[in-house]
Amino acid sequence: MGRNAQYSAALLRTLLSKLASVNKKLSWTIVNNVVLSDSDVLNMNMILELSYFKQNIGDLTLLSKEEIDFMIEYCCIS
Repeated sequence: MGRNAQYSAALLRTLLSKLASVNKKLSWTIVNNVVLSDSDVLNMNMILELSYFKQNIGDLTLLSKEEIDFMIEYCCIS
């Protein structure tokens, strides 16, 4: 747990003693701006949209669930 906390503090660029005060929104913003590449962000957005369609939250009648699964898997491994 100590190494995880140290890694998280270094990743979020904060002191270890202030790690508990970092909320989810701030940590996501920091990771998004510092760590993730543009292609990572695009892949994550694509996976999010495809998961909406898979769960029938969005309307996409052109693709089957199997095709959506394949696309999600491709985004995860590429």
